[in-house]
Amino acid sequence: MDKLIYNEIKALLKAEVPELNWIDLDCGQLDTQQRPAVALPCLLVATNINNTETLFQDGSSYAQNCNTSVTITLGFEPLGVTNTAAPEDVVSKSLQPYDIIDKVQKKLQGLETMNIEPLIRTSQGKKNSRNGLFQYQIKFATTVFDEA
Repeated sequence: MDKLIYNEIKALLKAEVPELNWIDLDCGQLDTQQRPAVALPCLLVATNINNTETLFQDGSSYAQNCNTSVTITLGFEPLGVTNTAAPEDVVSKSLQPYDIIDKVQKKLQGLETMNIEPLIRTSQGKKNSRNGLFQYQIKFATTVFDEA
């Protein structure tokens, strides 16, 4: 199921958000004190099954609805100057990561397939970074149908 969600997100964002230089599963690449081995800006995907509801069980097969959270972590170079004393063109360039964040959120909001109910944003915000990069997370909830 993780593979299904990742592949859907990867395919959509690779086509629709060309500003992203790296899309990958989240394996802790940004959780380091050194510069991570990814091309920035990057997007990392993590999924968790929070709980399940068994729909039917028939001998050796069963089906479940899996309430799943999807965490999108975006990594960027450190933001530049954004204070009110800075020239407007400098501030505008420094805030460009927010354009990518907005684009990603809008592309993923409502994403659905035959086995994945629409992704619904549950939260988003800046993530603390130990390596000086600007990191941002967007969390979504969905239900995935799993027939085993």
